[in-house]
Amino acid sequence: MAIDGPALHAFVIGVGRYDWFKGGARQRLRAQRDDHCRSFAQLTAPPASAMAMCEALLGPLGARPELPLGSLEVVISAETSTHLAGDDGLTAIAPAELREVKTAFERWYERCDSHAENVALFYFCGHGVQIGRGPHGLLLQDTGESLFSYFANAVDLDRTVQGMENNAAEKQLFFVDACRGMPSSLEEAASLDSMALKSPAAVPRSRDRLVLRSTDVTADAYARLKSPSLFTRAVLRALCMPREPRQGSRWEVTTDTIGPYVRQLTEWPGLRAPDEPRQVCDSSLSSTKGGTLFAFDACPPVPFHFDTNPGDALSSAAWTLSERIGGNPIQQRDPGPDPWQGEGPSGPARVDADFVNGRFTATGFDVWLSPPSHESTLTLGEL
Repeated sequence: MAIDGPALHAFVIGVGRYDWFKGGARQRLRAQRDDHCRSFAQLTAPPASAMAMCEALLGPLGARPELPLGSLEVVISAETSTHLAGDDGLTAIAPAELREVKTAFERWYERCDSHAENVALFYFCGHGVQIGRGPHGLLLQDTGESLFSYFANAVDLDRTVQGMENNAAEKQLFFVDACRGMPSSLEEAASLDSMALKSPAAVPRSRDRLVLRSTDVTADAYARLKSPSLFTRAVLRALCMPREPRQGSRWEVTTDTIGPYVRQLTEWPGLRAPDEPRQVCDSSLSSTKGGTLFAFDACPPVPFHFDTNPGDALSSAAWTLSERIGGNPIQQRDPGPDPWQGEGPSGPARVDADFVNGRFTATGFDVWLSPPSHESTLTLGEL
């Protein structure tokens, strides 16, 4: 699929199957001394995460009139072959091997380069490696093919980002969901020698660029089995949640809003389960200028999460979200075992909780619902 710019051009990579790693189809015998192999397992979350990104791009996210989806390049390596639904039925997705990734990148690069007002979006989910503060290597399905240049079939994120400075697209978004730790097998390595998909220019060029990684230097990235990662889900929400208007402007999603919103959303209990490890997003390669991506005449509904302290009060709490001025009910919820999650209009509101068993005192307070999310906890006193 492709249309003339200005448009959003996306490149999505998801790698769950690794040929040469532990459990892979081409894993070497122990006697062949593949020291790195056992440092990396097969993954199930990256294919699910990449598919979630594609479905969003092919759905509401890519249907914005001010920035329609112009093209989508996808490579995914999973346990089984993957397909994407399109206008012509199901389309088979190529595996995320270096040859396929390079070919897809070049097509994506040329489309992005066709108009200065295009937006380039790059997404990766899979294994990652970083030696100290050196380049971040993104591992592809055939990484490890050579014992002597083990990471030659991996992508050098840093140099690829720098190489995109030559591209005409002024606004560029990179979302990378990958570990940044260093396995013990790499302790004596000087560098990864991974590949830049586009060599950097001798003279850097300024771009309105967001590079958002799911975790900080030396840290791991996490996800539930066969499910889109927390980082991916947060990115998809942040891309649809605008900031409040400034001096009469419209509600806008900008290159400056996404990073802070993703950080907030990865901590928001409506997305992050209590047992999910915390991750600190990093945007150190960014050079954002606050360019507008999407604009809204009004704010979309703001997701909220209301809880009680103590938690067992939820089972008897009847909730009401109402207008702060006028008191008209907006939403209500009957007692239940879980916190109240929903969406409400942005701006001032009031939350009240009545308790059907008479154990706790009815209470309420004023709230202000604002993007990207809201959370409040009612601290209760017993009668």
